[in-house]
Formats: sequence, C-alpha cells, structure tokens
Amino acid sequence: MMKKRWPCLLALATVASVPSLPAQGAPERDAVVSSPSPVSRAGKIAFSSHQILTINPNGTDENRLTDTKRENRSPAWSPDGTKIAFVCRGGYYAYARRQEICVMDADGSDRVRLTFDDFGDDAPAWSPDGRWIVFTRNHGDASEYDTMNEIHKMRVDGSDEQQLTSNTQYEASPSWSPDGNRIAFYGHGLGRLDGGIYTMSPDGSEVEPFLDEIDEYEDAPDWSPDGTKLAYDAGWNVMVYDIASGVTSRLVHGIAPSWSPDGRWIVYQDFSERRQKDYLRKIRPGDGKVVTIHKGRGYVADWGPAPQDD
Repeated sequence: MMKKRWPCLLALATVASVPSLPAQGAPERDAVVSSPSPVSRAGKIAFSSHQILTINPNGTDENRLTDTKRENRSPAWSPDGTKIAFVCRGGYYAYARRQEICVMDADGSDRVRLTFDDFGDDAPAWSPDGRWIVFTRNHGDASEYDTMNEIHKMRVDGSDEQQLTSNTQYEASPSWSPDGNRIAFYGHGLGRLDGGIYTMSPDGSEVEPFLDEIDEYEDAPDWSPDGTKLAYDAGWNVMVYDIASGVTSRLVHGIAPSWSPDGRWIVYQDFSERRQKDYLRKIRPGDGKVVTIHKGRGYVADWGPAPQDD
C-alpha cells in the first residue's frame, strides 16, 4: 500500500488525455492518545482529517486513532495491516519544524516516534516486506521548500536511516512497488521543468523517468496491488497509467489516490469549490462508479490490506 503526502503543492494546469545518516536517537514511545476497541483494522481505510481515523470502505465504523493538539496526518498501513505509520506533531506544510514520522498499532495504541531531527518529515510508505519505511525530508527552511526535499528510508524501528536522493531539488511522495524492486516518486529538476514521476532502486541508484512523455505535473504515485498500473494525480485529476500498454486514463477530479487490496477501487480526495468542502471518495476504474465515503476537511488516505485468513 502506499503512502501519501499532504497535497500542499498542486499544479493548476488542465490535464489532457546517497550516503548513510547516523541514527538520531532511540524510538520514543508516547502515551496512548486513543484506545478504540482492539479489533483488526485490516481492510479498512486510514485517513487524516487533522487526526488519524479509520473507516470501512462503505463509510461505516469510523474510529479516531489519535487525538492531540497538533495535527497528525498521512497514514500508511504496514503490509500485514497491524501497524500504521504517519506524520506526527505536524503542521500543514512539509517544512514544519519538529514534524516527525511515528508508527502505532492499528487500533491507535503503542505510539512510537521514529525520527528525531530539526527538519520536516513527511509521506511515509512501507516496503512490501514490512522491514523499511521510506519518507520525505525537507532539508531547508520555509523559503527553500521547493528545492530542498529529499527521500530517505529507515528500518521500521527508526534505525539505519539512509538518504536516497541528493539532487538539491524537490523529491517527494515515495511509493514502493509490490515486488520491492523500485520506488516511484515525484521529482522536480531531474530533467523536467514541470516535474514528474520517476523510479529508483531501493538503494537510491538507477533513477529513471517513468512518466516522461506526459506534459503535466504528475504527483502522488501509488502502485496497483499486482504492479501492472500506477495511479497518480495531475492537475487535480486522478489518473491511471497502464505499464504494459503505456496508456494513460483520466478517471475523475481529485488527488492522492490509493488502490484497494483487490485492485478494483481507488480511494482519493475530492474538493468542491462551490461548497468549500473536502470529500473522501472511491472510484471503480472498471466502470467509473463513484461513491462518497466521508466529507469534512483535508484527506490523505491509505487503503489497508485485505484481512488475513486465520
């Protein structure tokens, strides 16, 4: 499953058709901020609306997992559905100081802070084997936001942190492929003035353009469960790229897509200018059916893995 950034830099264009870093401290455990009933969250959608919540895909059984004074956002399910990584102690922008990566159990308990730095960390995403978390770190100040984001990875306990990109440009929104061989991400200044989606090896090598023939600002990539497609957003449109055929399809108005475990649905954020309201919605690419799951404020969602048979 993938992982998502806060949509703070969005293009308004209309869409057509690495050195290792030292550990910064042991993981810090916070007091449990919420204790919903300890039931499995597998198959649920985790989303952020100032705090981290989960909800069934049909809009029922909404549960708040965090309840702090500062914002928590950008949830990302672990591959086995037992953990959620997220941005903790965050502000609205990715360069907000003391914005860290945390992880908690799927019921909101046992919250652990993984990163310790003076930078803004954002957009966590798990490796398919559940051993690593890749994320975005801002290395500059607010005035350098567009030029100082790089991608890092660390083990799930916060150790062995490594910087994967070092292009003195803006890289963000990492998403690990289901086979574990590539990481897709948004890159600016890697050969395209308007930015686009690239892939690289998990060690940061072999950076290659992925959607280099599309003339729009593409962001927030998310691999389909079978690895044959890539969903992403471009100019407030949810798009799907079929890797084998090279065909790109526009699905619907929205951003920050995340596939369902069976690959039949995509959850995304929509916004109504007229009503000035955000919507958490899902679309079925096969026939274009759209269902509203939740409405409120500011969604970045991740669809959890399918329940495991006992």
